[in-house]
Amino acid sequence: MEKRETILRWLTRDSPSHIEHIQIIQQTISGAQAVERVSNQILHPEATVPDSQTTLQMTNEARDEAQRLTRALTDLLTIPETTHFAELDVSQMVKSISERTEQLLEFLTDCLATTSDEDSLKSLRRSNLDGTQDLANRIAMRITLIQDQVAQDMTRVYFDQLAPANQHLWIGRQGAEPVLVEYWNYEASTPEEVQKNLQQAARISALLSEVKGGKFRILPGLGHMHESNRHRIGFVYKLPGKFSQNDYVKLSDLMGKVKSVPLDLRTRLASTICDFTLHLHSIGWFHKAIKSANILIFRNLDAQVPDDRDYRAWNIEDPYLIGFDCSRPSEAETWSAVDFSTQANIYRHPERWGAPKRFEKHHDLYALVSRT
Repeated sequence: MEKRETILRWLTRDSPSHIEHIQIIQQTISGAQAVERVSNQILHPEATVPDSQTTLQMTNEARDEAQRLTRALTDLLTIPETTHFAELDVSQMVKSISERTEQLLEFLTDCLATTSDEDSLKSLRRSNLDGTQDLANRIAMRITLIQDQVAQDMTRVYFDQLAPANQHLWIGRQGAEPVLVEYWNYEASTPEEVQKNLQQAARISALLSEVKGGKFRILPGLGHMHESNRHRIGFVYKLPGKFSQNDYVKLSDLMGKVKSVPLDLRTRLASTICDFTLHLHSIGWFHKAIKSANILIFRNLDAQVPDDRDYRAWNIEDPYLIGFDCSRPSEAETWSAVDFSTQANIYRHPERWGAPKRFEKHHDLYALVSRT
């Protein structure tokens, strides 16, 4: 606290005069010190919290890099020796602190993907994570991802009309709110195999229900449902607005419907898809089925464009990822049926054709650059 107050006094003693600028400085310093504190808890748990198990699995090289980034941030948060002050000094220093904070936070986040010690992650979650909400959310997601057992409680969804047997997506409602249901069909088999499917669905549903930042581009999960007579499971999502059955489209269908989309818009869409794949991998979550049919685009309700073939009728810059029925943590064994279909293999790495090998990160990356 003393270090924070000292640097705040130095940064704000002469300028800026606007209160919003001072608030930006305060937020920058608070965020930086929060990340610095969490990094020290991870690197030196015994010094910050006695008998703590807080640690992340790191190689010696990774630990050295984390210590280097932490020292660099600590040096920036130390009161400058000079008493000279100018607006340029403040602007540059705030920028440098923000950049160092982001570098350290991204590095710590990347370390989550290799940490499989549930006790260590839970200990870290119980520690002081104030000011690092995104990291706290990712820790919670990582814990859910590696847990062997999760609650299999199901949710209820009401429909004005039941979805046809071959329908993948359908709008229902919970109370007065519309929700989206994504169906996962399974073959009728033994009770043991059905139970295995339900356990897998419960794990995915629990992960979808965790609080996630917008960078993940995943609709908030509201649980899952089971239609045993139709041999299908439904993942329930909160919609980002008051949408109806005709207000969303899969990217694969949109590409055949909308012919003229500006290049810069297509570039931003591709960048967003790459970004959310990166964020999934940052916690060790492999999607296993990244393709245009699993990317959802919603209607632009503000545009009031009557022609669905006009790109302006759709929020192309705001895609959402679906199709999590095959997703899994990086450590889990691959389990799926043998599939030689050309349509499915278009997006798959050759190692994943037919009877697939164990899924790895580069298989998701291969799907990103496959023909869509």
